[in-house]
Amino acid sequence: MNIFKRTLAFFVGTSLLVLMSAFTASAAYNTTTKYQDVEDNYPYYDAIKDLQLSGVVRGYEDGNFLPDNTINRAEFLKITIASLTKDPRGSNCFKDVKTEWFAPYVCEAKNRGIIQGYADGTFRPNLNISIVEASKILAIANGLKDSKTKPEMKDPWYKRYLEALELKNAIPVSIDYPEKKITRGEVAEMAWRIKSSVTTKSSKTYASLTTDLPAVESCSALKDKVSMQSYRLYRPMGLMMKSTMVGASPEEAATSTPAPTVDSANTGAGDAKTSPTVPADDFSTTNVQVQGVDEADIIKNDGQYIYMIKGRSIRIVKASPASDMKELSRTVVDDASYTPSEMFVTGNTLVVVGNAYTKISETVVYMYDITDRSSPKQLRRLSFEGNYVSSRRIGQYAYFVMNAYPRYEILQNENTAPIATDAVVPRFTDSKNGKTVPVTGCTSIRIFPRYDEPNFLIVAGVALDDAANSSVSKQVYLGSGSTVYSSPEGLYVATQKHEYNDNRIYNIWAPPITKTSTVFHRFALNNGQVEFKTSGTVPGTLLNQFSMDESGNAFRVATTQGDFWNPNSQPTNQLYILDKNNLSTVSGKVEDIGKGEKIKAVRFMGKRAYVVTFKNTDPFFVIDVENPSAPKILGELKIPGYSDYLHPYDENHIIGFGKEAVDASQFKDLNDGFLPGRENFAWYQGMKIAMFDVTDPVNPKEMFKETIGDRGTSSELLYNHKALLFSKEKGLMAFPIEVAEIKDKTNAKVEPSTYGETVFRGAYVYGVDLAKGFTLKGKITHVDAGDFATPDAGGSGSGGVGIPMPMMKIWNPSGPYFNNYEAIINRLAYIGNTLYSISMKKISANSLSDLSEQGSVTLAKEPNDGNDRVIMY
Repeated sequence: MNIFKRTLAFFVGTSLLVLMSAFTASAAYNTTTKYQDVEDNYPYYDAIKDLQLSGVVRGYEDGNFLPDNTINRAEFLKITIASLTKDPRGSNCFKDVKTEWFAPYVCEAKNRGIIQGYADGTFRPNLNISIVEASKILAIANGLKDSKTKPEMKDPWYKRYLEALELKNAIPVSIDYPEKKITRGEVAEMAWRIKSSVTTKSSKTYASLTTDLPAVESCSALKDKVSMQSYRLYRPMGLMMKSTMVGASPEEAATSTPAPTVDSANTGAGDAKTSPTVPADDFSTTNVQVQGVDEADIIKNDGQYIYMIKGRSIRIVKASPASDMKELSRTVVDDASYTPSEMFVTGNTLVVVGNAYTKISETVVYMYDITDRSSPKQLRRLSFEGNYVSSRRIGQYAYFVMNAYPRYEILQNENTAPIATDAVVPRFTDSKNGKTVPVTGCTSIRIFPRYDEPNFLIVAGVALDDAANSSVSKQVYLGSGSTVYSSPEGLYVATQKHEYNDNRIYNIWAPPITKTSTVFHRFALNNGQVEFKTSGTVPGTLLNQFSMDESGNAFRVATTQGDFWNPNSQPTNQLYILDKNNLSTVSGKVEDIGKGEKIKAVRFMGKRAYVVTFKNTDPFFVIDVENPSAPKILGELKIPGYSDYLHPYDENHIIGFGKEAVDASQFKDLNDGFLPGRENFAWYQGMKIAMFDVTDPVNPKEMFKETIGDRGTSSELLYNHKALLFSKEKGLMAFPIEVAEIKDKTNAKVEPSTYGETVFRGAYVYGVDLAKGFTLKGKITHVDAGDFATPDAGGSGSGGVGIPMPMMKIWNPSGPYFNNYEAIINRLAYIGNTLYSISMKKISANSLSDLSEQGSVTLAKEPNDGNDRVIMY
């Protein structure tokens, strides 16, 4: 909502002087006029209104006050001095303060001994002011004292001033750290509280502002915090626009859900084994980033059974031996709002995590006893208010990360009533006791450093070896998370942080973001318990979880800053090595990696990091990260195309999966209608697989390359590493794919922007070794001839029950349409020497030696299943 508000804002103010003139005198303004962007439920409404009636503050000619805009030193002094005197006097009191509108206020403050200025004789009126700077001015101006008669030597200079404001209850709860640049609304609130001796509102303390991870002071303080975000989020659209637009001549101011039942349908013809035999030692598991850290997925394989999610149900299939495959059970959660997303399996415990939505989004975890695979028994249901972000399993312990927004609609109705804990804090339901309670108490919630998100981050852990009875560790923070990385000992949650132009004056065509950084939070993991350790920030944005890595005491991360299409901020990439015990400490860094390009893939492998950047060609960088204090680029390889995902083959070889590409500058004579005159980019083509040899890291080589199809070819592997099946020992590599081909390539001037037509949906199976490279062993598909229909035949292209080609990039309107998305292969697995291909339609078993079919099982349909209701993952 806030982003949308900012995006809609137009640039109409033209100079700092115009901005600052919002505080200069104009007797014509009616001090009783209500500001359009300060409604009665704005948390600082009383303060702004009181100071407005007193003539201390005024807004703009367009009727707005802009309470969320930052404030500079001159504007701040105007409010402070105006509350002390109606007749400020003076001019030419600093080198940069002559006869401007703010000169009387600045000079009056200097004459009273409130300010001194800088050593160079300047005041620097246009600098934004922080809370610690403001606290000193307010304390001196109003004669406020702290509780001590003499400060201690070890105290920071601003401690006495913040404590003086604390004693006056004058630090708004929206201020969270000493360097915080304060807003117009916050200044009004502080000045009003001091002037009127307000003691009924929540206030921050010096300790809470300077503690690394402060706790929320009270439920009332928490309410005030989220009420501020509530006001901003629910502000009517007209006010959102007005609050970010400054007129060309601004006004010159004077001075719980019960546990559901589970239906397990035995579809195994009555002869399913009720307990597993000893599973094969040789079977595939989910392709994960870190050894020993399992990642949830839509299918799991334990060497005898395959577990999968199909629509709203969880299926268990007896997969081995292949000649006796059968679907043993179909477990459907009796909650129409619940959609399972992914799962873990460990021993005889199955854990399914997904989202449910009734009046609010919930992350719901179901745990089952699967000792009898033909009849899973629900052990427990855990429900957290909030959206599921990610999860990890380490041994017998599972960890979940969620984001939850405050329930703003409740706050809107409770602005005057006493606030109950569970009216603000996200709720938690555990079927073990059937109670719905706050995830934690208000004062147990911690505030992340530099918190500025209207969000709760929830991190939870639970033991799976006694899933029905184990305690649930729950930590709640004011903050957010979007990308998760985990080592066996530590969980890292990352999120982007944007900095915006001061005073919120934007050009809709020029993004208002001036700087983007990534914030990391590290949690220690210990037998299901989660403990926050430290936070840190680096410039730029992450690509995905593979941009992060922990090695010993080092945390390594690669980010990108800038954008191709912004001529004033071309991309640049960097790699940072941080101390994992103090993420604010940078041990070493490499900057300007692939300048002018963006990171497409990252992989950390022990002493090296591999980074792929791309714009026209694919620079493949080899970076030495063995010495945390001195990382360095060892080698670089420039080749056409790029890699989206890098997978280790061995210590000196790595496989890249991505796209072939054609430099657009080669086709300047073609009228492709795309960005005329901007040929400095590349058209991606078919899927590309490359084997890189980094035995000599100074001279990396592309040993082998395989290109599949033409433009339009795609694979889930390119954005989800879990789609890859790989075994170096078996020389096996397989993945799902949709292949597109250009049928007529005889025209020498086929435009590089041309898409092919889909000719295959299924999986490609390769042999892979260092002697022959990639050898296509065969193709597997679950698509039948009847899965295609032409528009005239009543298929999906002519209003049939199917959905017209969401996976196609472009198609021939008169050609065939694909109308059975259940037949798309999602995953592949192996047990022994048998390869299993898995779609929502069926599971097929093929021999790894020659891909001959050994067996298959068609999965029972969901209730109301059909081409008009298919859920894809």
